[in-house]
Amino acid sequence: MFGQLAADVASDVRHESRLLDAFAAFARDEPALLEGIDAWIAARPQSAHARVARASYHYATAWRRRGYRYIRDTPEENIRGMEEFSRKAITDLTAALERDTTHLAAYDILIGVTRLFGSHELALRALTRGTAIHRGSYVLPARFLSMLWPRWGGTEAVMIEFGERAARDAGINPRLVTLRGAVHQNRAYDSTLAGNDAGAVRELNKALAFGPERSYLLDRGKAYYRLGAYEYAFTDLRTVVIEQSQNGEALEYYGRTLIELATRARPAIRSTILDRAIESLTLAAYLTPANTRVSAAIVRARRMAGK
Repeated sequence: MFGQLAADVASDVRHESRLLDAFAAFARDEPALLEGIDAWIAARPQSAHARVARASYHYATAWRRRGYRYIRDTPEENIRGMEEFSRKAITDLTAALERDTTHLAAYDILIGVTRLFGSHELALRALTRGTAIHRGSYVLPARFLSMLWPRWGGTEAVMIEFGERAARDAGINPRLVTLRGAVHQNRAYDSTLAGNDAGAVRELNKALAFGPERSYLLDRGKAYYRLGAYEYAFTDLRTVVIEQSQNGEALEYYGRTLIELATRARPAIRSTILDRAIESLTLAAYLTPANTRVSAAIVRARRMAGK
């Protein structure tokens, strides 16, 4: 399966999201899954895909250990955990690229790992190698662009310049145009941190003027949810879920939005809405088992549905 997805990317780089979404399935906190990946590597030691799968698992673990607070607010114990699993990811990525120098997912995760350490030089090296092979890739410059956010040591001016440069290959992949909106997504993030969700929506509207990029839609859907604008949240989140059915965060907010809509719905359709909410939240719980908001939402939806 992974071989076919990689072949699709080689024939048309616009298939890259399907490959990356497949490897994202390994970004779980589930020891049994890791055991399965280890067995895969033991059975097929020359498989680059198996190594990238384990790197995806370790990279996600590194983020879980670090958390999402500013580095100055992150406990030293968390930093050590992040470093431990980042090294494991890099070891597997190095092995994967030795076996397949064209592996797009390996370059994508490698850029992400270097972001954890703030190593722009190493990330740029991975970006340059990856895009030389996969010209027109969206996911590689998008991953690198996140390192240029001011909170990660970059500047808005550099973000704008990088987005314009990436958009030059829009003839190969029109999705690259949306990178021009990344600076507005960054501003929206700052607005969210300040508790200004209306401001976040305004900035994300500007980002979405460059195209319906799903990360912008997800962020705007979440902002609409926090504002209580559930009909608008539903439209954005449903689009993301259709495009990326394994996105645990999108499924969570989509399910919670459906619950809020069910409270206002006519009795004749309320049960249908709640069934869809429970379905979405159950998948979110499987993908993100430690998310207590999801489990609480499932309990609420079932209680409302009389189940």
